[in-house]
Amino acid sequence: MLAWDNKYELGHQRIDAEHRIFLSLLSDFQMAMEQGLSKRKQINITREIAKPGYAVHTMLGKARTAYPT
Repeated sequence: MLAWDNKYELGHQRIDAEHRIFLSLLSDFQMAMEQGLSKRKQINITREIAKPGYAVHTMLGKARTAYPT
């Protein structure tokens, strides 16, 4: 099972929080698959992971942090 470990921390509170949420969603999906939960539950988790703009928002946030204007 996927689990957050402090060794994954980057030292930036917002980015680390985003990563914790993303890993939690992946863990939820893994659990849903392993436990044979309903397809509806699996689809809902997948939709949350794949929300439009999630990856773009996360990457832009990282870029703004690394290269502030």
